[in-house]
Amino acid sequence: MQGGNRGSDKASWRRSARGTTPTPPIAGREIGRRGRGRRSLLFRVSLLITLAVGLGFMLVEVLRRQPARVVPLVVTAVTRSGPQLDTDPLAVTPNPFATEDVEFLRDWFGTNRTSQNVRLFGQIEEQTGALSYQSNALINGLRNALSQSNMLPGGPEGNTLAVFLTAHGLVHRGEPYLLMGDSVAHDPDSWVAADAVFRTILETLEQESGRLGKARVVVFLDVARSGSVWDWGKFEEDFNVGCRNVLRKLGTDRIAVIASGDLGQRSWCDPRAGNSLFVEALVQAFTGSADLNRDGRVTVGEIAEFLREQVSLKAKSIWDAAQHPTLLTEEAGDWVFIHQPQYESVQSSPPPDRDELRKQLGRTHGLWRRHNALRISAHPPLSSDPVGWSELEKRLARLDQLLLAGRGYRDEFATNASTVDRLLSRFEAGLPVTLGELPERRLQRYFSPSGAKSSLDPKSLAAWKEKPDPESISEPL
Repeated sequence: MQGGNRGSDKASWRRSARGTTPTPPIAGREIGRRGRGRRSLLFRVSLLITLAVGLGFMLVEVLRRQPARVVPLVVTAVTRSGPQLDTDPLAVTPNPFATEDVEFLRDWFGTNRTSQNVRLFGQIEEQTGALSYQSNALINGLRNALSQSNMLPGGPEGNTLAVFLTAHGLVHRGEPYLLMGDSVAHDPDSWVAADAVFRTILETLEQESGRLGKARVVVFLDVARSGSVWDWGKFEEDFNVGCRNVLRKLGTDRIAVIASGDLGQRSWCDPRAGNSLFVEALVQAFTGSADLNRDGRVTVGEIAEFLREQVSLKAKSIWDAAQHPTLLTEEAGDWVFIHQPQYESVQSSPPPDRDELRKQLGRTHGLWRRHNALRISAHPPLSSDPVGWSELEKRLARLDQLLLAGRGYRDEFATNASTVDRLLSRFEAGLPVTLGELPERRLQRYFSPSGAKSSLDPKSLAAWKEKPDPESISEPL
């Protein structure tokens, strides 16, 4: 039985082996074809992934560099004097080349330059001129500009506004003030407090919070183009300190201030170019020169550092003077102001008319020569008309101030020069012809009306006209 079973098993094995179709051998060439297909598929997939990652990085970089909304720039400037009374002791010191600077900023940022990330907003006509204190023109113009419905914050973070403000500044009892074109020396109510300017900005931001959100304002402040107001009796030179104190009292982190100079420094102009050094450097900073670390984003600190470097060099080379623009709010140095714009070479505005300037210089020189001749005459007008002589000298000194003040003060120069010529002609017409016109007789009539003589005394008048001889007068000690 066992043997039969073994035979049966062998037979079944043979049948099974013969009935099974053997697997054909796989050629090596076929294996290579299938491997190449898989490798080709893997290569295509990896290439697509690499391209997708590269495009992603490129898209991020483009979005990072592409400007969001442009940063709105509001310009407000005292560009000329307001009406003055003859009784006003001193006119406001001119704000040199302010008109030219406003035009310079408008030429660069007043149009839709796609290459630039700053644009001028507001009504320039309402925000420049004498800005009379009586109508509160500076405050109203600033508020109206920030309240425009199309005024939207810009910059990389969409929260930046900019203000450029130039007027003459002084400090009174520790508080900083701005002088308008019609301000007067004896009335502090005719000055605009820096505190009022900063409060107006903050109040407008709060009132327009639905449109402006958490916007921050960078203020570029140029307030010392004619130096300290010594002729007004103001010797303080701590305007920057006063502004810091005001901002500290307001307790705000929404205003940054860059001043055109450091403590006690003047903000210089280049009369050959017809612009202030600060504004020229500011335009360069806005047009691609202030990205110091070249990361594609321009911060407030970088702008302040660039302005300080450029202005300091020019003030030293042109005037041999010191002027160092200063960031008064150091904590705002990291604020991102704009994306790096396309670089553009900045050319100064058209220079002043040199022939016209030579004529004005020659006319002023001639008026001073006539004044000097009267001053050394036998009886100078100071002895007979001290008030008129004082007005003459005040107006002559004003002409000197207006010579290099720019186009905004050209009409005032012409009017003032005509008045000086008229005063000189009156003094040159001669001395009084009667004793009644002599200052001594006017005093006599005032103190003793009944004893004053009015008849002509040629001998006395001739003696009065003679030039005094100090050596012939001997007074006992």
